[in-house]
Amino acid sequence: RCLGRLDAPTWGAVTAAVSAVATEISAAESAMSAEEIAKQAWFARQEGEPSWIARKGAAATAAAATATAVVGVGADTSSPSSVEEAAKRAWLARLDAPSWGKAAAAVASAAVVAPHEATMDYLADQCDEGDDEACDMLSSTGLLEDEAKKRWLARLDA
Repeated sequence: RCLGRLDAPTWGAVTAAVSAVATEISAAESAMSAEEIAKQAWFARQEGEPSWIARKGAAATAAAATATAVVGVGADTSSPSSVEEAAKRAWLARLDAPSWGKAAAAVASAAVVAPHEATMDYLADQCDEGDDEACDMLSSTGLLEDEAKKRWLARLDA
């Protein structure tokens, strides 16, 4: 008797709604499955050895070959320090020596000129403060104001 009072078309509408929701969920699950499949494929690719390791190994092999070539035949390559020393020699041989030579010459010339300029700067400062003896020393060396300005401007450009 209870069941007789229930409206059959109402249950039909509910059944249709539940069926529609179930279909949507099924479609979402299948889409999630495709996502899961893609994720699993990506993880599978990541589990292999990374490509940078292969490049690192090739570089190490090339460095060892260079070190062996520099050390030469009959040298002791069994100890790591001798291989490192040979690699260091090979690296130093590849350096551009002329560019270092120019820098060394510039530093050497600056080291010669710097003490003289420092003395002249000190004397000029003392002369500006009113020390007559410093002014006399500056004038005896032939350092005039214009020449001092030129040196100062040249130092600023360098």
